[in-house]
Amino acid sequence: AVQTRAQLAKGDRKPSRGAFAVLSAVLLYFSVSISLVVLNKYVLSYSPVKFPFPVCQVWLQCIVTVIVMEVYEQVHSMAGGSWHSWFSTVRAEELKACVPLAAAFVAYTVTSSVCLRYVEVSFFQVVRSMCVVTGVAAEILFPSLRKGPITGEVVLSCLMVTAGFVIGSLGEIELSAAGVVFGLVSCVATVLYSAMIKRTLSKLSGSSSQIMMYNNFLSCFLLVPLIFMMEDTGALLEGNLLFDQRIVASIVTSGVLGCCMGYVTTRLVSVTSPLTHQVVGSAKACLQTLVAMWLFGQNVTVQSAVGLAVSIGGSALYAVAKNRSLAREATPKSKAA
Repeated sequence: AVQTRAQLAKGDRKPSRGAFAVLSAVLLYFSVSISLVVLNKYVLSYSPVKFPFPVCQVWLQCIVTVIVMEVYEQVHSMAGGSWHSWFSTVRAEELKACVPLAAAFVAYTVTSSVCLRYVEVSFFQVVRSMCVVTGVAAEILFPSLRKGPITGEVVLSCLMVTAGFVIGSLGEIELSAAGVVFGLVSCVATVLYSAMIKRTLSKLSGSSSQIMMYNNFLSCFLLVPLIFMMEDTGALLEGNLLFDQRIVASIVTSGVLGCCMGYVTTRLVSVTSPLTHQVVGSAKACLQTLVAMWLFGQNVTVQSAVGLAVSIGGSALYAVAKNRSLAREATPKSKAA
């Protein structure tokens, strides 16, 4: 059947949402996302009882996530009139299929956490913006990953993000080489993880919550050898840090916030669009830096601020450019239909 452009636009448009629903989704996303990053940095570097063990921190957060999701599953099932545990739904073939994805998940969460351990929140955002560049590089090297053409705007956004990274690096008062390296590796791992999600989803009937649970459950085991390889376990055990109430409270809170991130992100996209989510993410990065500066008394040089602004601007431009290129690709297909 031939559809008019107006009919196609009407069919593709999302249902109208109230301003309150959009505003509440944005504020909820801001609150959870910023709180998670700031809390993790506080525990790693600024807490009176410092916990400079980023890999162990990720491991504990994964354990908390598994517990929270299991409790939710039990409560949800009982509300429906029948009790069951998430573990009773585990299938060996699905668990096996998630192992590579869980390994990529561990790679990007660990490298991101280690990066945050060594750099300030402002520069952490600059480094993480390099995901744009690594993502485009992956699309060039592996055309099967490509989502739309690589336009001049996309190239310009990559140049802006790279320039922001260089300017921000040169402007850092105390630049950590380890922080930079782990940050760049985390960008590569993030691209790898994102590319593997769709393939794994097809094997799990498209259940994103199931993937989240499998990822965290498998990570509880995959992270153990990394703790012994990358961290001073002697200092960790001798200091009784794992039993400090303040550390435990912070880890539990960050684990719960990690669980909430999936929900608030989905909520934001459902009432707006993926493009709006990207733009909101850029605005969140600005506010996140200001919050960190206020809470931690962080000194930011003019050069660092310029680098951050250029990186965030490049990320926002990339989101707009990709949305435009995908829209142009979809238009001929719509007309053909």
